Amino acid sequence: MKRPVVAALLALATGCAVGPQGAEQEREVVLQYLGGDAPTAGPFGRQGKNELAVLSEKDRAAALDLLERGAAGFSIYGRAPAAAANAEGGDAARVVRVVLVQHGRVVGDFAAAP
Repeated sequence: MKRPVVAALLALATGCAVGPQGAEQEREVVLQYLGGDAPTAGPFGRQGKNELAVLSEKDRAAALDLLERGAAGFSIYGRAPAAAANAEGGDAARVVRVVLVQHGRVVGDFAAAP
């Protein structure tokens, strides 16, 4: 009786340990793809649909399809263009693109709608 309990606890502990490592590995894939140290937020999955609000309708549908298939999304931040920054009252960082990763590779890269 003790063996199934021990096996279940080991499986649970291993599963918890893999989660954050997986997220960091996905972030590394994104950073390598971008070629630098870009400010990112994520990963997010199907529950992060609001993160796709910055995309055009067509890109949002494609990105949502990838999320539904198990991809992880990352919001990439950058500086707003000068005209937009002045209208917003400063040089604020905003989401400039959304990158989706699955199985260790980038499967989607969508620029934020203007």
